Amino acid sequence: MQAFARIRRTGDSAGRLSRDNRRSSRHRGGHAMTCAGNRYCLRMTTGPMPGMSWSLTEPLTLVGRSMGCHIRVDDSHVSRVQCEIAREGSSVRLRTISERNPTMVNGNACNNAVLTPGDVISFCGISLVIDQNPAADTALAPFAMDTRTTQSLDDIVHLQSSFDANRYTHDATLVEDLHSLVGIVRALGRATSLDALIAQLVNHLTDRFRAESVWIGLRMQADGVLILLPPVTAEQTRTAPFGVMREACAMSAGLMIEGADNTEGRWLIAAPLLHGGESIGALVVGRPRSLGEFTPADLQYLVAVADCCAPLIRAAERFEQMQRDMNAKSEEPYTSVQLLGDSREMRALQGEIRRAAATRVHVILQGETGVGKELAARMLHDHSARCSGPYIVVNCAAIAPELFESEMFGHERGAFTGAIRRRKGLFELAQGGTLFLDEIAELSLANQAHLLRAVETGTFRPVGAERELKVDVRVVCATNRPLPDPEQRYFRNDLYHRLAGIVLRIKPLRERRDDIRVLAAHFLRTAALHSASHPTGFADAALEKLAAYAWPGNVRELRNVVERACDLSRGPYVDAENILIEDAAPIGPIHRENATLEDLERQHLVAMLQRHNNRVVDVARALGISRSTLYYRLSRHGIKARQPK
Repeated sequence: MQAFARIRRTGDSAGRLSRDNRRSSRHRGGHAMTCAGNRYCLRMTTGPMPGMSWSLTEPLTLVGRSMGCHIRVDDSHVSRVQCEIAREGSSVRLRTISERNPTMVNGNACNNAVLTPGDVISFCGISLVIDQNPAADTALAPFAMDTRTTQSLDDIVHLQSSFDANRYTHDATLVEDLHSLVGIVRALGRATSLDALIAQLVNHLTDRFRAESVWIGLRMQADGVLILLPPVTAEQTRTAPFGVMREACAMSAGLMIEGADNTEGRWLIAAPLLHGGESIGALVVGRPRSLGEFTPADLQYLVAVADCCAPLIRAAERFEQMQRDMNAKSEEPYTSVQLLGDSREMRALQGEIRRAAATRVHVILQGETGVGKELAARMLHDHSARCSGPYIVVNCAAIAPELFESEMFGHERGAFTGAIRRRKGLFELAQGGTLFLDEIAELSLANQAHLLRAVETGTFRPVGAERELKVDVRVVCATNRPLPDPEQRYFRNDLYHRLAGIVLRIKPLRERRDDIRVLAAHFLRTAALHSASHPTGFADAALEKLAAYAWPGNVRELRNVVERACDLSRGPYVDAENILIEDAAPIGPIHRENATLEDLERQHLVAMLQRHNNRVVDVARALGISRSTLYYRLSRHGIKARQPK
């Protein structure tokens, strides 16, 4: 057939079709190495698949939650590639890949170790044991590479940039192949998941080629390691033609191979999956010789299918990975949004938040830095009738005064230099939901006047607009400054009375000490997932030390101290010496009669600077705030940090 005239023949000087004995020897050697690797297997004892076993057949076995790993653990806490297990002769070696999650061998953090039967690998609450493989002595006959044909992509009629209608007019087979190719691409494009896409592709290739076996190998790492899709048993993995897949990837060309396994002769055709200028895997189709050998037309069709479906496979894999990452991230806010604590004060606050959520009025949250005002605002939104609407968070202290109107109310195109398009403001984005204004007392009095009308009437005019917009937004505010401000030095009384439909005051941690243990245990569970020792609790002395401290930085400071202690711990429990608050002696309540919150804040900042020898970094860490926030508060009180002694 004219369409396939470019296929190389046996004896071609380029070596694309040959009976090269050296190549057969290379494949036999590679197979022997695989058999050596079959001495060991990995068995899960604790985790999502207890009892599941994987033979270490590959030169390099990847363990993690990514689709590209041979041993895939579907757990959001596990790194995408947690560790790798490499064959080294008759032994295997473990190397830790993840920098965030440590890998333990027999209870000790380990980056590189030779494994022996009985060794226990653990990470993120999951345990795997190295075992002897019961199938280690199974003899597998190597493929005998009797003939080999390759098909380059330039030779594929269906993929050529120029279209020759005469070829399709005079050859009904080409028309049928093209129609079939369009049909499978459309079907794969409608697949709703990677598993559905792979199943559709396997069924199509099985029917088209009367195939006995279809292998789809996907290479997720730059080192060339291939995994099979869909996942198969250990026995099927051992008999998969990984060598053929690697050769198709390396040559970026289709292969036609006559081979033999331990039962009867069979034919194989393979095609690389090319995406973004590189081989991301390969398709291999096999059938017994009794069903007839493959033709060059079969090889051309498989290469065309592989070239069309490779981008779809990679897109589906990345989309599912993105969904898993988003789900893992979205779970965290909802677990941390709950205001933890068993104290009487916390239970009372939770009840007040639920009652406030049932109303439509605006809310002001007052409390010191780090008490959890933002979490309280989110809980209020989640329990309100607006929970399905948007929740917009604004840090008022971070908005430049001259940009306030543009940020809050938006602007029209051409309203000022650089306004190249219309931009919605935060009020418009929060339509039907909740707008949380954090640090609202840091706004200038002029901008508070702009905010007053939007809060009072629900209407505003974007910068440069001629018409006003009306929105239905609930405003929740938070501040650590005392309100109301009778002298209106920093906050307008009219704005306060408009926002203060309900005022909720969140007490500092030193006034609800019963919550310290509950919060510390919660922070420890979260931090232990990424700690080398995975501590499970606190020693009694550590709990006493936590309870005796006054926590000027409140919950935020407690979280920082617990996370640091978890990293320093080397056993199953966090000890007192891991709690690094020795420099700050326990102190009692710092409030005094007739003293304002601003006076107390200034007094405490001066005391913390003295305690930490004017080291601003240490003071910020102890208070659980950023250095920029600390500098801002120091400047507001007129305090200058001297050079450390």
